[in-house]
Amino acid sequence: MNIRTHIRRPRASTVIASLALFVALGGSATAATLITGAKIKNGTITNKDVKNSTLTGSKVKNGSLSPSDISKKGLASLKGAKGDKGDNGAPGATGAQGVQGPRGVVTPLKAEDASEAIDNNGGPLKAIVGMQLPAGTYVVTAKTTLNAIDLDQIDCELQNAGVEVDTTRWNNTPAASRRTPAMLTAVVTTNGGLLRLACGKSTVVAGGTSDSKLIAIPVS
Repeated sequence: MNIRTHIRRPRASTVIASLALFVALGGSATAATLITGAKIKNGTITNKDVKNSTLTGSKVKNGSLSPSDISKKGLASLKGAKGDKGDNGAPGATGAQGVQGPRGVVTPLKAEDASEAIDNNGGPLKAIVGMQLPAGTYVVTAKTTLNAIDLDQIDCELQNAGVEVDTTRWNNTPAASRRTPAMLTAVVTTNGGLLRLACGKSTVVAGGTSDSKLIAIPVS
């Protein structure tokens, strides 16, 4: 009598359950031997795949982190103690000169003469009024009243250190006594010298000046 033994092929569900049981019994040690870095595709591990507080400094490549990889709080904690004050640096170059500001109130220099007889009679001019100027630049004005008794010519000069800077001439043509105002003005620069008004007449006829004033206004 022949007896046939019939062996059934295991079901798929049974195989899967057995494999799961094998993995469970093997634990993490078995998984570690099965999965290595070579088995993981580059760029597939994300932040959520890494367990918190599991990476240490020994796992990070030296020099691979930049400030952008560290939080602001972390960067602030890296700040060291304040160091000692350094030495003063060398003086910088002199800056450009600034724009000159408005000029303040200035006091004019003045000289006066009540009256003067002109008796040079064609000779060198006679000093009528003058003053010594400090070094600088000035706007100067001379004013006087010229007097002539008869036909006459009177010349006046404004002089800076003996050099003429302005001049005027008056001819009294009628044969009579007359008076006329005269004014001279100029801008002068001096290192310190005499400013004066000088006048002279061409004839022996009597003549003179009155109410003479010399004004110098400093401008620099």
